Amino acid sequence: MPRASGPATRSQTRLAQAKEDPAPSLDPDEESLSVAPKFTEKLQFILIDLGDDDQVLGRDAIELRDATATAVTEVWHDAHLSTESLAQQISANNVSLLRELNTSFAAVGERVQAQPVLASCFPDGAFPKLQLFTGSSDSPHFSLWLRRFEDVLRMRGSPFTEEQKANFLIGYLDGTAREKVDEMPEIQRKNYNTLVTHLRSFFESPQQRHLARQALSTCQQGLSETTTAFADRLRNLVRAATTGQDPNARKDAYAYVGERDRRVRSGRERGVGVR
Repeated sequence: MPRASGPATRSQTRLAQAKEDPAPSLDPDEESLSVAPKFTEKLQFILIDLGDDDQVLGRDAIELRDATATAVTEVWHDAHLSTESLAQQISANNVSLLRELNTSFAAVGERVQAQPVLASCFPDGAFPKLQLFTGSSDSPHFSLWLRRFEDVLRMRGSPFTEEQKANFLIGYLDGTAREKVDEMPEIQRKNYNTLVTHLRSFFESPQQRHLARQALSTCQQGLSETTTAFADRLRNLVRAATTGQDPNARKDAYAYVGERDRRVRSGRERGVGVR
C-alpha cells in the first residue's frame, strides 16, 4: 500500500541530503564520533524514510521488530564469543602462572633441603632441656641417655629426617663422645643409625663393661654424696656392667650390691660398703 504523499519532513530531508552528499564531513567534531557496530547498521535505517506525521503500518512494526531481534541476537552472540575468548585467555594464563609457581616452589624447596639443619632451631617450640653426653664417668649410661634423647625427639609434631636426627644428636654431644663423631667420615655422620651404632660400639664395648664392673666392685657412697645421687651412680654402673646381657644379670648385680651393703652395715666388711 503506497504511503500518502505530503510535505517533506525533516527525516526525509536528512535522508535526501545523505544520498546527495555521500562525501564524509570534514567537521572535526563529527569525525571524532565513534562508528556504530556492524550489527546495528540495519537497525539504524529501519523506517528512516517515515515522516513525523506518517501513519505506522503493521509491516513497519514487524520490520522494526525483526531488525531489533536480529541486532539483539548478534549482540548476544558477540558477547558470548568475547566472554568465551576471555575465559580461555584467563584459564591459559592461570595454567601458565600455576606452572611457574610450582617451578619456583620446587626450586625453593630444593634450596631449603640443601641447607644444614641447626640443632638450636626448633620451630615447634623450645627443645626440652637435656644433659649433654660426654662419655665421662659422670655421664649416664649411653643407652639410658639415648632413650631420653629419642623420647624428646618424639615430642615434636613433625618427624625428622635421618640427617636432621643426626644433626640434633651431634649437637648434644661433647667431650669424648663428640671426638668419636669426628672419627667418622662426613657422609656417615649424616645417618642417624650409623652414628648411634658407632657411639654404642665404643661406650658399650666389652672394655667399657670391664671397667664398669671394676668400678662397681669398689663403689662407695661419698662423704658429701646424697643417697639419691649415689643410687643414680650405682644404677648407671650396673647398667654399664651388664650391657648386652639378659635382665637376670642386671638383677644379680643389684642383688650383689645389696648384699654387700647389708654386710657393710653389719660390720662384716668395715670401710668397704655404704656408710
